[in-house]
Amino acid sequence: MIQVDIVASGRNKFGKGAARQLRRTGLAPAILYGPDIEPMPLQINVKDVTKTLVDLHRQHAVINLKIENNDRTDRYVMLKEVQVDPVHDTLKHIDFYEISLDKPIVLKIPLKFVGKAIGLELGGDMIVSQGEVALQGLPLDIPSFLEVDVTDLAINDRLTCKDLVIPDNITLLENENRLCVTIFAGIVIEEEAPEEEEEGQEEAAEPAEA
Repeated sequence: MIQVDIVASGRNKFGKGAARQLRRTGLAPAILYGPDIEPMPLQINVKDVTKTLVDLHRQHAVINLKIENNDRTDRYVMLKEVQVDPVHDTLKHIDFYEISLDKPIVLKIPLKFVGKAIGLELGGDMIVSQGEVALQGLPLDIPSFLEVDVTDLAINDRLTCKDLVIPDNITLLENENRLCVTIFAGIVIEEEAPEEEEEGQEEAAEPAEA
């Protein structure tokens, strides 16, 4: 898993008014919490953290959170929630969750499908049934994603969780028979031939009886 550094400082003003004032100065409120600590209010420089958040979009990362004027600087955290103003697209609040690098955690990791399946060349369709899986392990050992090579899949071939390549020190928390991806035969929709017109319409109408 990737590691990044983020710098924060303590915060002693609270409430919506204080938060708005904080944002006007280029800062955003944040909170640090975890199983063994009391919640710690923080503030963070929006400009400094924005690029990091963009780089981490839809990815897990271990963050080395450096808190200025604090007796502990070796806090390892993960992003729990990032709140963004939907109208102005500005950072509103960040939740950090403290973790231990020596204790296993469980994370949902995306599957990255690579290659072009043989079955697609033959007119098949690739159906992804599962785009992520749950893994358990030490934070730095859990990969950011699992690569799944579909190149050799022919029509009607499939891959299940049993086929995934999992690192030796990581546990897969999924049913091994759970379907991940399938190559289906392409569906051909045949145009129906028009129904024969009624016999009375096909043949010339008989002359009416006198």
